[in-house]
Amino acid sequence: METGQTHQSLATPRFPFQLQDVRLFEVSAVIRETAIDEEAGLTLELGLVSDDSPPDAEEFGLLLTFETEIPVGPDKSYAIQMAIEGKFMVILDSSGLDADVLDQFKTRDAIVLLWPYLRQVFHDLATRMRIDIGPLPVLDARTLIRGQAEYGKSDVSQARADR
Repeated sequence: METGQTHQSLATPRFPFQLQDVRLFEVSAVIRETAIDEEAGLTLELGLVSDDSPPDAEEFGLLLTFETEIPVGPDKSYAIQMAIEGKFMVILDSSGLDADVLDQFKTRDAIVLLWPYLRQVFHDLATRMRIDIGPLPVLDARTLIRGQAEYGKSDVSQARADR
């Protein structure tokens, strides 16, 4: 490399939010008496559910929900559902935060920060249950998000209140 040559830094988009805490919110693993095509591969269904924080709140929570079904024999499968909760904090002046940026983060982009934690929780659960499956893939999980309409916000608020 020549002396005096400068490196151009790549501009990476930054989220105006900081992940403060993650916890396992809910988990269910049930054996089903049903045949699944073992060649079909692992199905991953994800959703993001926001809490009822007002748009100008400096802190808010999101649930990353996950469902899959794993074959464990010719006529049995494990149906696994789990949710992890992430607590986020706005790290910019919230009055200058664009509502579209907040909405996109809560409905799509937060999964980028929560996906590694879900991968770890799923892998730990599968290992403890002696399910022969590797870790979930490293990928841009935003492509896997299912629509929020399937989850009622009031149901999530009630579940949080019950805990």
